[in-house]
Amino acid sequence: MLLIVGKATLGRTDRVISDVEALPTDLTILTASYNRAHLLPRLHDSIAANLPDGVGIEWVIVDDGSTDDTASHVENFKRDASFPLRYLAVKHGGKHRALNAGFEVVRSRWVMIVDSDDRLVDEGIETALAEIGKAERTGAGVLFLCVTVENEDRQYTFEHPGRSLPYRDRLNTESPFDCTLILRRDVYRLRFPEIPGENFLSEGAFFLRLNDDQTVYLSNAVAVAVEYQLDGLSANSLVLRAKNPVGSTWLYREMLDHDLRWGLRSRALVNFGRFWWHCVFRGVRPVRPRGILQIASIVFGLFFAAADNAKMSISAG
Repeated sequence: MLLIVGKATLGRTDRVISDVEALPTDLTILTASYNRAHLLPRLHDSIAANLPDGVGIEWVIVDDGSTDDTASHVENFKRDASFPLRYLAVKHGGKHRALNAGFEVVRSRWVMIVDSDDRLVDEGIETALAEIGKAERTGAGVLFLCVTVENEDRQYTFEHPGRSLPYRDRLNTESPFDCTLILRRDVYRLRFPEIPGENFLSEGAFFLRLNDDQTVYLSNAVAVAVEYQLDGLSANSLVLRAKNPVGSTWLYREMLDHDLRWGLRSRALVNFGRFWWHCVFRGVRPVRPRGILQIASIVFGLFFAAADNAKMSISAG
């Protein structure tokens, strides 16, 4: 069966146990996966072990063009599924495109994004639903929940949790760190921008599109444990941004259009010029600068971009 979403054609497998299909869906767990068949069983088992009674949960896996045996693993999961599980196979285009595809087919009002190298902690689903209830009472459409990092003796927390505020204010008043993201239907319908020819775009590109009345709720509750992989997005941020410079430069220009604290603005300004040159190095049309400061950043950005290339060459060697 094929499902057409915009310009993408998604292969869909959505057979589940009939009595499970009748359950209302309170929360969708959405996972974009690329060659992570060896990690998906851990996530599957953590979902199955944390299903609350009387709560409708579905798991949507979007396979971002994997070349491993992800599909066969998912079929094995579905044989004993105690909750609805759907699988979409899409052409490799990056996590942001895979999430866009998933947003189109989820059945619930709320979606929790859980990566393939993550797992739910004990009572993780109950924790997420409890925090959704708190966020709903404030009118927030986005939740940022703290995560536990596996094998590391650290725990990031918000300084002022339990409040809703515009995303810009989150950037201005709290330290940046990875979170579990939970989105309400009207928010995840915004989708990620998609840059032709590029397969990486930071999640910040999604949240910068929020209006000030689409507030985010900050919570120190933990529903997910993460384990960063050597080949993961976080570990390869520089290479990914350099190989996808149009989206990177566009993101930093968008940041400069917002009223951000000086530290963030200065970093965005430097990075605008830096990745503008990566566009030139890769032979693609750079994003047009706005204003004298962005033009000036291009002059200094050449030094940073050249240093990036030297660093990446050493790492590749």
